[in-house]
Amino acid sequence: LHALRATITRRAADQNWFLKASSDARSKRKSCDLDAARERWSQALAALDADPGARCGRVAEEEGRAKADFAELTRKIAWREVLGKSLAKAEAETAPERRLDILRPVTSRLGALNADCFSAETKRASVLAAAASKALTAPADNDLSRRLPADDALASVVADVRAERARSLEAAGASEKAV
Repeated sequence: LHALRATITRRAADQNWFLKASSDARSKRKSCDLDAARERWSQALAALDADPGARCGRVAEEEGRAKADFAELTRKIAWREVLGKSLAKAEAETAPERRLDILRPVTSRLGALNADCFSAETKRASVLAAAASKALTAPADNDLSRRLPADDALASVVADVRAERARSLEAAGASEKAV
């Protein structure tokens, strides 16, 4: 009878610990501490594996939710690692069009992940994409005008180009008459 009472007491303590640990893990996940949440759910599920008889009632329901949340969390952690590698590759890329090619699937995946706990990655991708886009766009009109030579120099260059074109047309016309 004492052994049965000790088993019941231990099982109740295990169930209470599991419920508290699962709640703690869910709280850590909501605060975006994904690694700590994964560790806590691993511990909680291991406690139930050690005592299969503890799986009943509310604990069994919570175990189902915990397993689903743990699987989702594991996928998010894996995506965070993949996205981090892709972002590092995009940062290393010097060609803006190639950088945008690398960032396109990253931003798509971030959108599918609802940016939940991925704010640093989202910001990093946004900054990289904005810089690459700016490098690919044409400069503003006032930037172009600063690049042009002064008006008198420009008129001289245009006159030289026209004269050269006229000479080449005359030469082409003379060679056609000779044939």
